[in-house]
Amino acid sequence: MTSSAKTSLLFVGTYTDKNESEGIYTYRFDTEIGSLRKLHSGPKTASPSFLAANAAGTVLYAVNETETGEVTSFTVDPADASLTVQSTQKSMGIHPCHIILDRAGKNVLVANYTSGTATSLGLGADGSLKPGTTVQQRGTGPDKARQEAAHAHSANVDPSGKWILVADLGADKVFVYSQNSSGALVPHMDKTISLKAGCGPRHLSFHPNGKFVYVIGELNNTVTSFAWDARTGTAKQVSSCPTVPTGFSGKSYCADIHVHPNGRFVYGSNRGHDSIAIMKTDGKTGAIALSGTESVRGKWPRNFAIAPGGQFLLVAGQNSNHISVFKIDQITGNLTATGTDITVPSPVCLLFVGAK
Repeated sequence: MTSSAKTSLLFVGTYTDKNESEGIYTYRFDTEIGSLRKLHSGPKTASPSFLAANAAGTVLYAVNETETGEVTSFTVDPADASLTVQSTQKSMGIHPCHIILDRAGKNVLVANYTSGTATSLGLGADGSLKPGTTVQQRGTGPDKARQEAAHAHSANVDPSGKWILVADLGADKVFVYSQNSSGALVPHMDKTISLKAGCGPRHLSFHPNGKFVYVIGELNNTVTSFAWDARTGTAKQVSSCPTVPTGFSGKSYCADIHVHPNGRFVYGSNRGHDSIAIMKTDGKTGAIALSGTESVRGKWPRNFAIAPGGQFLLVAGQNSNHISVFKIDQITGNLTATGTDITVPSPVCLLFVGAK
């Protein structure tokens, strides 16, 4: 894909059910100065709330977060980055909310929230979607309104590529899988990672050294760090910290989490407090501690992304219909708003592709 040495494509997934969204929006982001330039919108597809791309950046994948549950693939034009619908398959669950490719790039892995299922869909040689297989997760938690059943919220591949970790908000667990020769998920219940009751694990992120994994809890506003053993696919808890300041008494729900490429900082989004939590982590022990929060200058930051090169952090304000850009201090991890805000209807996923 054509791209200058200082830019990256940014694909933005949105909700389309209650607004004028065109579906997926495409921008060019300058990774040195932090500017955004709109390239395209559409083609419209139903609520593409989470996105993934193949390693070459030639095919984009989107979940369609609906009751019928689908996944759509798009080819990316190498000249102008425009999207063309390539294929569609059922997600084999209700309200798919997260998608990622496995390490081999031969399957897409999907978390279906309402049905609590994890799905693996095969890919053709051209990247098109094939029918797949699914696994039903089970479990409940103390929050009777949100944890009455399993609710798979994200599918993640560990750095070794051997293990698939699926965070389940309803079960207060992260389920661990491997894949068989056809790419189907194989459960390993003895390796299941348990979180504090009522935590509601939503997303997770690995340290660049591959030795630690950080799990964000939507319901109790925490991040829990674990020592990760890629050889055995097991985790041991190291520490936990809040994502909101001491004394905050309002309603807030965590969403996304990312470790900075330098391995020194972990960031998490707070919906309600409407901030990004800034946490410092020890690359030797995995211990984590909150160092501060930064207002997102908007509402309901469901998703955010660290730009290639690690200089900028972009936040999607779902309820304020905008994306804001922050400069990252490489020494402290603190965030400074650049003033580069753009309007996008209900943005809920930010995906950088094709940085060079």
